[in-house]
Amino acid sequence: MPVRIEDIVDALGPRIPGADESRTEFRLGVYLLHNGTAPRPALLHKARSISAAVAEYFFRATDGRMLVLPNPNSAP
Repeated sequence: MPVRIEDIVDALGPRIPGADESRTEFRLGVYLLHNGTAPRPALLHKARSISAAVAEYFFRATDGRMLVLPNPNSAP
């Protein structure tokens, strides 16, 4: 059964807040669990790459309307 946006709005009401007033910037934190005192550089690089890929995915998937910012403490 096809469902249109109009059908969802009719059933649930309008979006609150509206798209123009809603948040568009989000912070992303990634936890890296490891043994020892410092993570292996390759593992840390992989975690940072995944974080960057998630940010890029949401930016593209929303046509640039959503910005995901990785935690500055985990930035390369």
